[in-house]
Amino acid sequence: MNNRNWISIFPVVLILVALVAAVGCFDEGLYQKDSTLMTIKSQMLDIVLLALIVPLGIVMCVLAHKGRLWAKMFVAGIFAYLAFTYGFYALSIYLNELFLVYVALFSLCTFASVMGFHDMSQQINSPPKAVWMKVIAAWLFLFVIGGYAAWLGEVIPAMMQGTIPESIQGTNLPVSVVHVLDMAFMLPLMMIGAIKLWKGQASGLAMSAMMLVFVLLTSISVICMELWLGQAGLEMDMGKLISFCIMAPISLVMTLITYRRLSRMMGQH
Repeated sequence: MNNRNWISIFPVVLILVALVAAVGCFDEGLYQKDSTLMTIKSQMLDIVLLALIVPLGIVMCVLAHKGRLWAKMFVAGIFAYLAFTYGFYALSIYLNELFLVYVALFSLCTFASVMGFHDMSQQINSPPKAVWMKVIAAWLFLFVIGGYAAWLGEVIPAMMQGTIPESIQGTNLPVSVVHVLDMAFMLPLMMIGAIKLWKGQASGLAMSAMMLVFVLLTSISVICMELWLGQAGLEMDMGKLISFCIMAPISLVMTLITYRRLSRMMGQH
């Protein structure tokens, strides 16, 4: 896979995601070895993937193949979201018949998002040093600070007390894969993108645009999972639910502003 054909695997990825999510939605025995909490979260995530991510991906794939740079960047953001999602599945879900597909999607989407970022950075010639770029950068800064504060607020007390973080109690997991992926990869990437965007660098615009899509789709997924837990009669994390209910519309507005500006920069509609 090189910097120009990374997007060509997107249709294949969407087909795999649709098939895997459909199995998760309709095969009641797929998650039978997992805890009730993990089963409910995984099933809701499968619904989000099948009902939202795949249709959205198809639309963006068509627009990207028509030469829309902003759509290509959106696809790169979806790749980042899918890499995180299937990293979560591969490392958190009890071994089942789809394990190797989870690993394959994790790998494909990770490499595709990296190649997509590099490709997009090269296609953005000179991003304007406008106020809106600093607003987007500031929003990502806030998200990073809030993310680390939330996760460290769980992890550090658990380490000191010799327990497990509250968010994974009832999952039968020793550690949270979300903590690891967020603190080791996603939050640092957002920070780097925000710093570069604040400086008006093309790579910062590319990375920030990808991360905005990631934040938006992640916010929607978390809201759906928490509401599904409540529907199933389990306790919802109200703090998390309220936080993401606030972040989702802000992320949507920030994403729309960024991609509208990208369209104007490239003279596209």
